[in-house]
Amino acid sequence: MNKIKYLIVFLSFFIIFVNSQSSSLVLIEYYQYREVCSIKDLGYTEPSTLCHNNTLLSKSIVKQSECIVFQMEPAIFTYDPNNNQIVQKIYSDIVCKDYVDSKIHIIGSCNSTCMVGDGLIYKMSLVDQVEIPSSTLVSVIYGDKCNKIFKNSFLEIDYQYLNNCQVDYEVEPIYSVKTYCNETFITSYIYNGSLCSGQTTNIEYYPIVNICSTPDSPLNFMQFCNN
Repeated sequence: MNKIKYLIVFLSFFIIFVNSQSSSLVLIEYYQYREVCSIKDLGYTEPSTLCHNNTLLSKSIVKQSECIVFQMEPAIFTYDPNNNQIVQKIYSDIVCKDYVDSKIHIIGSCNSTCMVGDGLIYKMSLVDQVEIPSSTLVSVIYGDKCNKIFKNSFLEIDYQYLNNCQVDYEVEPIYSVKTYCNETFITSYIYNGSLCSGQTTNIEYYPIVNICSTPDSPLNFMQFCNN
């Protein structure tokens, strides 16, 4: 299961709106993978029908033409209006200079893929404005000054819904996790089985994180709890 992303600043309002200076942002929605991801399917992507609201776990908003990491690969996303599709250019280096390949994502199409045994279900679309709902864990990668002001300089915003049951089918026995947060900590309650019910088998605490850029890492990273 992907590690939960933690938070830094506690916000008292319910929805955050961030207007984009770009004409469109790429919205990636992630859904619960419902089965074991076979090793034979590594890196393989296929159409899926499993993008249902009751299995929605998190969303990412990324700016077009910016170098980010998607499915463990450095990538740049751009919209192709002639074919109504999103083009993902894949690179071999973290600054997106050495081009390797391209993938096509049809707008609104649900896809299932397997990456190093970790199943992933997602779909992509375009939005003009960032809307971060309440009850979410939010992580932001942004440039410019390290001052937690990311409205104009963000490259990627990720938010994960709180109090959702996330299941890991890749280990035996299967376990599930519910996550909560406040202005200082993330708390994950771990259960046996896939229902997030019964007695917890473990409780994990994570500190919130705020990382400023360095000469070797020119971007800032912040997290906050949008309760």
